[in-house]
Amino acid sequence: MRPCAISPGRSSSIPRTLAPTGRAVACSRPVEDLLTAGELSPGEPEALEDFRLVVELDPMSDRAWFGIAQARATQGDLAGAVADLDRAISLNPAAPEYYDVRGELRTVLGDPAGAAADAERAAKLRDLRRR
Repeated sequence: MRPCAISPGRSSSIPRTLAPTGRAVACSRPVEDLLTAGELSPGEPEALEDFRLVVELDPMSDRAWFGIAQARATQGDLAGAVADLDRAISLNPAAPEYYDVRGELRTVLGDPAGAAADAERAAKLRDLRRR
């Protein structure tokens, strides 16, 4: 069984054990289930810490890296968010939404060429999905 993590006080339906850090670690559901269920949300104040814990437990989770990127962007760390999106893309280069978000951030950061390349890649990936 793969480890997963949530903050204390989140969904009471998830059995938890206390990690040495004092954070709650749910061991009954994989990380991807929590991400799919929306139990880890990038918009919450503790999101960055939650997603970092998920990455610590499952460093190959592209969705957790995407969550870190979204949380960092929400907190204003756009360059850090781009770096985290780079990691998510390296783990799952077929996710057009990763390129979309990175392209938006690159636009704000003044990288129109990078933004255009990301938009083009996202469009190609969507086209491949439709086939």
